[in-house]
Amino acid sequence: MTSNTIQNLTTGSDYFFRVMAENKAGPSPPLEMDKPVRIKSPYDVPSAPTGLRVSNVTDKSADVSWTAPDSDGGTPITNYIVQTRIIPRSTFTTVQETTETKVTLTGLVADSQYMLQIIAVNAEGQSLPLQSREPICPEKILSVPDAPASLLIKNITKDGLTLEWTPPENDGGSRVRRYIIEKSLKGTDKWEKVTTVESFRTRCTVADLEREKDYFFAVSAENDVGIGEKQKTAKPVKMEKPIFPPSPPTGPLVISDVTKTSFKVTWKTPEKDGGSPVTHYSVEKRETWKTSWTLVERVPGDRLTCDLLLLQEGQDLVGVKAENVAGESKPLESEHAITPMSPYKKPSAPESLTATDVTETAVSLKWKPPTSDGGLPIKSYIVERRDKHWGSWVKAGTTKGTVTTLDVDGLVTGQEYYFRVSAENEEGFGPETEMKELVKPTREAVVPEPPTGPVYFSHLDATSVVLDWRAPRDDGGAPVLNYRIEVSQNQETWTEVTIVDGDLTKTKAKNLATDKKHYFRIFAINKVGTSKPLESDAVTPKRPVGPPGKPVGPLEAKAITRDSVQLDWKPPQDDGGLPITGYIIEKREAMRMTWSRADKTTDDEDTGGTCHWR
Repeated sequence: MTSNTIQNLTTGSDYFFRVMAENKAGPSPPLEMDKPVRIKSPYDVPSAPTGLRVSNVTDKSADVSWTAPDSDGGTPITNYIVQTRIIPRSTFTTVQETTETKVTLTGLVADSQYMLQIIAVNAEGQSLPLQSREPICPEKILSVPDAPASLLIKNITKDGLTLEWTPPENDGGSRVRRYIIEKSLKGTDKWEKVTTVESFRTRCTVADLEREKDYFFAVSAENDVGIGEKQKTAKPVKMEKPIFPPSPPTGPLVISDVTKTSFKVTWKTPEKDGGSPVTHYSVEKRETWKTSWTLVERVPGDRLTCDLLLLQEGQDLVGVKAENVAGESKPLESEHAITPMSPYKKPSAPESLTATDVTETAVSLKWKPPTSDGGLPIKSYIVERRDKHWGSWVKAGTTKGTVTTLDVDGLVTGQEYYFRVSAENEEGFGPETEMKELVKPTREAVVPEPPTGPVYFSHLDATSVVLDWRAPRDDGGAPVLNYRIEVSQNQETWTEVTIVDGDLTKTKAKNLATDKKHYFRIFAINKVGTSKPLESDAVTPKRPVGPPGKPVGPLEAKAITRDSVQLDWKPPQDDGGLPITGYIIEKREAMRMTWSRADKTTDDEDTGGTCHWR
């Protein structure tokens, strides 16, 4: 009985197998299976976890725990997969993997509903999921609203004014019900309620204020939880004369310190402050092809300059507005668009690119730095190459800015290449310098390596045999012109059999002695000289032999695992006149028609050396 174990099979697949005996004359007809073999593991996936528990649910997280499966499938549990599904979605998403039986879910969204499932995993795969019966419901934590985002004073009269504000950015999770307006005299800490307005209103007129008194004003938002912080006026308002927004800042705008991504803008104070000191300046920009302005920065009222940073390539208009407690002025705009631009330039092209040394697969290049670095240090050089017959350039290598040499390897012997180099500074890569001469990797020719073995024998009869071999792995850099074949019966005295052309790797040796051992050696010859020989094992001319008969069945499958199977069969009754050198085992999935090699066994005592029959 002969056995062999076939590995690296696919779990769950059905395979047919067949076995062929082999001797030096070739393989036998195959012994095939009648029925396919199912590859499966003796183990199973685990059962589902049990006892799902959810606790400590907050607005963003929840603690989850469970009990290990009743059955691990015969192999240890490696980990658990935790998955969630937001209602009404239908698919679960993996959020965590753990080796423990508890996790804390984070990143939950308040007022959403989550279904949960836990999957156990072992070496065989995943269990059925343990699913939650009720959804996890994170609840929003409510709080009082933030203060309104801004508070402005407008339309000041002799005894009243108008307040305008912006709703708070955060309503505390509960809708704002109303706004509370309060006032306070300068020099006191006492706030007096003026009135309340509905949440859809962000404007209120305050009347009956006393002349020659300084007032602070405040607005706070109220929701179902309570009243939030006050938004107060920054400075007191004296009820002596109306206050208006200031006039625009005094121009013109002065643009300076222009770079590739920034510039500085400067202006002068407004001619009129509107009756109240300027508290801020709003600096805005607008790309020429857009209609809307973008706020860049609000600077204090005592600053008359601003740096505009991180600008994109293009042209920008700049505008500045003055602001007091009554509101914003009209903008002072730049007369012309400003184009951010660097004071530096890209470097010029490197000079004198030449090849200093060329081998069979590499070339050494050198060049001189550019005459102009563009005002910035050279960061690096990039060298590119292009095949003579191809149109695209590819990167060959890079160097630091202080290095002007590069060794390029990985070239193909005999192929012709163009090379070019360019320099880079912080502004980018400059123009390239291209080498005018082609570079062709070559090497000095030497004698070839021996022909590649083994030597195959075929068509053996009483006085002749056909020899077959392969060309040398390396022809020494020059084509093989001929092969010389010699024969010997004692491996001491050799006789030339024939010389064949270099494009042939097969010949017939004739006039051999029947039932005598013969040894052959084969030399490769190029224009430089003759290689060392490829020597064969002994061959004995005799009556014709052939491949062995089919192995004896049945072909049986035993010891099946998740990725392997043991096959048993009996040797063939007819060895074809030559010893059996091994067996070829092939496989085929049941749903496919083609066979592929699964394994090959050999008998070193029968197949020694480099001589193989086919």
